[in-house]
Amino acid sequence: MTTIERNIGLNRGKSRLWIEGKALASEGWTKGKRFDIEWNGGVLRYVANVDGKRKVAGTSERPIIDTNTDKLGIFAPRVAVNITSECITIVKA
Repeated sequence: MTTIERNIGLNRGKSRLWIEGKALASEGWTKGKRFDIEWNGGVLRYVANVDGKRKVAGTSERPIIDTNTDKLGIFAPRVAVNITSECITIVKA
């Protein structure tokens, strides 16, 4: 498992979380990997799913997950991001 901390930013008036690079790639979250988003009890999860509605963007060297949603506002200003090959869990830092 890889754990990182990130700041919650703003984009067009909505909360934004940007995750990129080695932290994702080291756990197998590479460009094109599909996933679904789950919101449950104040925890945001990106769950790997070959038929998922979303996919990792960026390049093979620099994968990117960029999320804009008002729901992230409850985590501001900082989140802890726990990354495994099957799931990314986001909680208030």
